[in-house]
Amino acid sequence: MAHPADTGFFLMKVLMISTDLKIFDSTSEVRRRVLEYGNLVEELHVIVYAGIKHQISSIRVGGNIFLYPTNTWFKPLYFWDAYEIGKNIIQDSKLSHSVITTQDPFETALVGYWLKKKFNIPLQIQVHTDFLSPYFWRQSWKNTIRRFWWGTRLLKKADGIRVVSERVKNSLVQKNIPENRIVILPIFVDKERFARATAINEYGKDFLILTVARLEPEKNLFLAIDVVAEVLRQYPETRYTIIGQGSLLDRLIIKIKSLSVGDRITIKQVNINDLPSWYKRANLFLLTSNYEGYSMAIIESAAAGIPVVTTDVGVALGEVLPVKNKSRLVEVTNGLVSNPEKCKELIEKQNEFFKNWPTKERWLAAIKDSWEQCSNE
Repeated sequence: MAHPADTGFFLMKVLMISTDLKIFDSTSEVRRRVLEYGNLVEELHVIVYAGIKHQISSIRVGGNIFLYPTNTWFKPLYFWDAYEIGKNIIQDSKLSHSVITTQDPFETALVGYWLKKKFNIPLQIQVHTDFLSPYFWRQSWKNTIRRFWWGTRLLKKADGIRVVSERVKNSLVQKNIPENRIVILPIFVDKERFARATAINEYGKDFLILTVARLEPEKNLFLAIDVVAEVLRQYPETRYTIIGQGSLLDRLIIKIKSLSVGDRITIKQVNINDLPSWYKRANLFLLTSNYEGYSMAIIESAAAGIPVVTTDVGVALGEVLPVKNKSRLVEVTNGLVSNPEKCKELIEKQNEFFKNWPTKERWLAAIKDSWEQCSNE
């Protein structure tokens, strides 16, 4: 395949501002996506908020992709460091036909807006979480500032907005964000990869409930553990596995021990390539998040052909229940554990969601279109 810079067809240069350090991991899904984005444009420049402790160097990958860590020694200076790097990139690379895209409507969008103002370059802001949910802004003082001080203010200054779900789009429209600037483009999920997977050989014939999530407060995994502990009272042969990592690992382990269910509830970290096999082994997927923008894990589990029980967040696929409603979560989960026919009915209902599912090529074309539409505003 010819490189876009060699064909003369792609003229766009894109400046991306991110907080995801996994971009510097050559084996990560994030790096893989960045390489795919690079095939869409002449040049892709990615600035990543990074502390100097990470000791990351700027690198060039894929021929036309340039990755720049801020290497900031004091967190409040992320903004200034990213702005200075962005300013130098724009001046040195002559980003005339170009667009700036930011990972969120908060810290990265602020720098994107400064660069837009100085150089008159179109700005696309991405929204990957439902930041207008009260559960988001009540979670921390930082989220309160993000919600009321930055979020919608910066979005109103954007030339284009990429959101990951209809739910997020509707919430923005209600805040008087122009609907014609919003495009719905979630992260791509390779449905066939999960549908074709072979189940991992774990736990014999026990009914396995699975959660794949970051171990962070918004996922409300303490509630999930409480729900499964109740299910175990009635169905002791059930097992529950949480796959993920995050800041709450130690506290969640203590919670499991306190309920004396350590032989039935486990937390694992697995290679991302093994995830499809875990979905295939599971009999039910459980999500108890307080808020989500989309939730790829819901899509991945439904693609693997297992029933989903979720709180009313993100794409809301499967059995959708009120946030934080433990009694309903227990009731519905018990009903599915005890009734294979109900599981089959739910799977058939979920399969309707995947009609007209886009190919990777269509999805990448939509990403490119969103940048071009933004630059033409």
